[in-house]
Amino acid sequence: MTKKSKIVYFHQGYWPGNAPSTTFITFNALGFYRVGYPIQLISGKNSNLPIETILRQKFGIEAPLRVCLVLAPRLFGSHLILQIKVFFNLLFKREFDILIVRALSFLPFALCLKKLKKILVLFEAHDFFTDLTIRGDVSGPRRRKRYSKIEKTYLPKLDGVICVSEPQKQIYQEYYPKQRFICALTGTKPVGSLLPRERFTYVLGYLGSFDIEKYPLDILIEALSMVQSKRIRLLLAGGRDEKEIRTLRGIVDRFNLFGRVKILPWQNSAEIAALKREIDVGCAILAPTFLNKISSPLKILEYLSAGIPVLATKLDGIKEIITHNRHGYLVENRAEEWAAAIDLIYSNFLRYLKFSKECLEQAKRFSWENRAKKIIEFVRKIEGEQSEQWYETTQ
Repeated sequence: MTKKSKIVYFHQGYWPGNAPSTTFITFNALGFYRVGYPIQLISGKNSNLPIETILRQKFGIEAPLRVCLVLAPRLFGSHLILQIKVFFNLLFKREFDILIVRALSFLPFALCLKKLKKILVLFEAHDFFTDLTIRGDVSGPRRRKRYSKIEKTYLPKLDGVICVSEPQKQIYQEYYPKQRFICALTGTKPVGSLLPRERFTYVLGYLGSFDIEKYPLDILIEALSMVQSKRIRLLLAGGRDEKEIRTLRGIVDRFNLFGRVKILPWQNSAEIAALKREIDVGCAILAPTFLNKISSPLKILEYLSAGIPVLATKLDGIKEIITHNRHGYLVENRAEEWAAAIDLIYSNFLRYLKFSKECLEQAKRFSWENRAKKIIEFVRKIEGEQSEQWYETTQ
């Protein structure tokens, strides 16, 4: 980008919210702001509070991010009204150079804007639907089949695709060898200094969704019942509703762990910061689903940014972030293996402190600012290639 290009970043969900995507898009926008590219974030409206109040109270952000919220109810469960309003908003009212889109279903609108406004369009992918056979979703919801058709139709026409992990990028490149791809790993919140610790608190922590199918917390709770030291407790934070919390309480009761497991609803940034000071070890237990295998979970980066060693499921996407026996331990999803890993990490405090220092160093590599810089360089490269093509066609 020879000039400072104006970037619009469209999120099809509703902002603010409790989904991990809300945190992702907000801190992604903050990363661009901090490197001098204050992008315009557009999302569905989910609050009447002033933008600066939401940023400060929910995300702990004081920076004046440019957030445009669009009031649009769902139409039979779809985001069509939001999509149409955003399309015409961008078509008639905004001057910009680059559109980054997260929603597959908005790609037809995005490519229409590309043609009419002569802009670059990038897709930020968080999944993969082109070949449902490798997902095991051939007989899955019709929505996935529709997404598969959209990817096959529109991905080749985009200017580039941003992936969140190297495994995801490699899969996409296999199916779209002529398209441009970049791997821009999920960022971490600002890295603090090492939390002062003189001893263990004996508190394991899990920060994230309580969806048992995606995150088998029953295995983690069972593992707690098997550890050698009964001083070790478990803190779970992230319940979206009372039903999810009741489900976990039932599992805790089944393993007779009353008093050793604390279950909390979804927490805001300030509350999460307080919880991270309380826990020794961060847990990231993920089911080996297709999506989890190619993702880079936000919860792991939350732990790293606070210097909290990690116990995580051994998956390809996680291996890009966590090195076994350096930042913690990677384990298979069996209760006895999780119990052994918990016992091991609590068996040596000096080794634990070494892990903690390594986690902080690793977190510095994954800042949102570094992610933004990488995407900006990707865009510059695309613009350079297109300028060369234009020059060649005019000779």
